[in-house]
Amino acid sequence: QPAVRQPARAEVVQRANATKLESLVGAKLRGEIRKWKDEWGFITSPKFDGDLFVHREGLTIEAESLAPGTKVSFTVAIDSRGRPAAAEVSEPLPAPEDFVGQGELAGKIKSWKNDWGFIVAPDHFEGDLFCHQGELQLEGRPWQQKEMDHLLADREVQFQVVKDKRGRSCANAVAFLEPLPEPAEIEVQATPRGSVKEETLADEIEGTVRSWKADWGFIVSPEHFDGDLFCHRLNFAEAPDQSQDLTGATVHFIKGLDDKGRPRATEVHVVEYADLAEQKQAVVAPRQNAAPMRQIPAPVKQLDRRGGQNSKDMARFQHCLGQLVLGQIRSWKSDWGFITSEHFEGDLFVHKEGLPEGVESLMPGVYVDFEVGIDSKGRAAASKVQCATDPKDWAGTGARLTGTVRSFKHPWGFLVSPGGFAGDLFFHMGSFAPAVQEDLLQPGLKVNFTIEMDKNGKPTAKDAHLEGHQMPRAPAPPVRAMAVKRAPAGQSG
Repeated sequence: QPAVRQPARAEVVQRANATKLESLVGAKLRGEIRKWKDEWGFITSPKFDGDLFVHREGLTIEAESLAPGTKVSFTVAIDSRGRPAAAEVSEPLPAPEDFVGQGELAGKIKSWKNDWGFIVAPDHFEGDLFCHQGELQLEGRPWQQKEMDHLLADREVQFQVVKDKRGRSCANAVAFLEPLPEPAEIEVQATPRGSVKEETLADEIEGTVRSWKADWGFIVSPEHFDGDLFCHRLNFAEAPDQSQDLTGATVHFIKGLDDKGRPRATEVHVVEYADLAEQKQAVVAPRQNAAPMRQIPAPVKQLDRRGGQNSKDMARFQHCLGQLVLGQIRSWKSDWGFITSEHFEGDLFVHKEGLPEGVESLMPGVYVDFEVGIDSKGRAAASKVQCATDPKDWAGTGARLTGTVRSFKHPWGFLVSPGGFAGDLFFHMGSFAPAVQEDLLQPGLKVNFTIEMDKNGKPTAKDAHLEGHQMPRAPAPPVRAMAVKRAPAGQSG
């Protein structure tokens, strides 16, 4: 009688705790491959308990070289399904612990808060190194803590790497490469408004009020800082009326701190108020028959681990990271703007770097297809943005658009406006008022125009002017249910 065979036990996989991994998202760690099978596997690391999933798409090395026990460096990230995963998996990179007892290194202070901070030394190792205030060579200067918080960041230093009592790597004997200013040179300005004291952290900068509610709101200035900055009406040079909605207003302000060391905008004054009626027309109109989210192949996305407002904002986009979705340009200013979409709450930042080559801006109200992703600074941002509005959607609105001549053959031609619509638009020489000489209508000539439907029901340019002789722009198009019809590649008219 054959022996009774015992069923094989399934391997028990202890996945790393997702909540605990959130604090490590964006961190560059070292670990080893615990298991690898075809397209996927698991990584372990002393920095967390359990296994971290890794897919072939997250590798920067050959999958065939991976075997249990292989040492690797990797970034803790979130994949397109919102799950913790390893990204940027590579051969092991130098880490701070490799330099314990190896003498002096050069780096800079990445950040500082209260009595501790982090040092980075990209020429020596990946990641950052913990540093306590007691290791700083301050030469006995009587610094106040608030002075320390913003004075030390980005200072170049020399330091050594040692192990603390718990066996963790940390900085020791930290010396500054350039002399620190005397305490008296640090300007601290007190505000006359009650008990709030603020320190000037920067010169006056320009931003936009992202949202406003009664007495307070948030300001954004992507060219100067990440995330948004709290602002109270009492921080204005002239306090606005409580009934006034400041959303979209252009403001000048100084980035300061309140008495608890929290960042906020100070000395705020309004440069230009937004046209909220126009803004609402461009924002709140839900598009009928909107295209659903479309899953596209995407690499693992890396998230910001800096905490604060960025982490909260990031949660709004977790479910659609790596997705191609439909949205609408709420506003555009200089090199950047904001997109709204029925697929997420609030708005999403977009920079001109996320636009097609040669496109510098997008008109408010334009519908766009875009991918929800992460920019180089770790912020949620739109990329691969493509205009999804058709020329006929602007017909009869009176809105003036800017474009260029794509081609001309007497007496007609075609215009393109990548920031206003997809495809091209027919025009006739008679569309120009005043009339222009035929030899001026060369490819690349900038013009501005309105759009009307001709007697055959096709969109055509009207009231066209050479750029520099344009008429004042009409208000943004009214609320319309735009049915997007993309112009096939190479089709004219």
